[in-house]
Amino acid sequence: MKKVFLFMLTFLLVISFNSLASEYPSKDIEVICGWGAGGGTDAITRVISSNVEKLLGTSMYVVNVEGGQSGVAAKQVMDSKPDGYTLGAFTYDAIITVPRTKLINLYDLDKLKMICVITTESDGLVVRSDSKWKTIDDLINDAKARPGEIKVSIGGPGSGDHLSVLMIEEAFGVKFKVIPYPGGTGPVIEALLSGELDVGVKSFGDFASIISSGEARPLAELSSERNPAFPDAPTFKELGHEGLERFSFVIIGVPSETPNEILDKLDKAFYDAQHSDEFRNWLKSIGVSPTYYGMSEVTEWAMGYQERIYKMLDSLVEKGVIEE
Repeated sequence: MKKVFLFMLTFLLVISFNSLASEYPSKDIEVICGWGAGGGTDAITRVISSNVEKLLGTSMYVVNVEGGQSGVAAKQVMDSKPDGYTLGAFTYDAIITVPRTKLINLYDLDKLKMICVITTESDGLVVRSDSKWKTIDDLINDAKARPGEIKVSIGGPGSGDHLSVLMIEEAFGVKFKVIPYPGGTGPVIEALLSGELDVGVKSFGDFASIISSGEARPLAELSSERNPAFPDAPTFKELGHEGLERFSFVIIGVPSETPNEILDKLDKAFYDAQHSDEFRNWLKSIGVSPTYYGMSEVTEWAMGYQERIYKMLDSLVEKGVIEE
């Protein structure tokens, strides 16, 4: 009798959950962003959410959950109810830094189902508009003359922008004074404009507001082609350093046990929103690439990228460039 009862209970729960999935969405959807308000990831998350909610016919609201190199936010999504009403916007650190450093207890990417990649962004170097460095050569030459004195931002030890700085140091034989700003772009912008920081290292899209206002200007980008939104900034490839390329990304994900019917609806909605002229024209205006990998390919893409970055980090550890 007990086995029959348990079987019937399980059966009813499955039927009930499938019914809820078919009615999805029937209430507001929370989108958790692991970085602070005002940064590039926050802006991308809010704009894509405003486009997706029109397609799903419900409201989507963004909540900023900072801490642990965005790992706190990712863990919150992992542990949320798999009903499609809690989504997360994840970046480089959630896929690379946090799992590699074991920064968050019980953090497991297998607890996430990745829906899509919506953007990629190459890192770049930005200075105040009144900076004495007019070109990247000016900065490098000064760094050689004053090793360890020029203050450069990183998100934290082992973060994506830290890797970018390390790559530049190794390629040019220079040494910067790295200062961690784990709170995202907002604190970096504030420090750069106040003079606490000499060089900001993140994507040009993250700095788009202060570049367009004339408060800052880009020096160079770690990409293979010039950014169409910031065409005056050269790439390191142009400077003879073809391997100096690194980018971050925004991935949308949900808890791994989310029903397939809900996943399919989200996959289609994000595909349509990301491919809309409205969203892509906005990305173009801030210098962000509208890269898209859907649900059938995003996990393989992300884990392949993780493997490549891990190998780069292993090499830097072996050379004694970084410690882990």
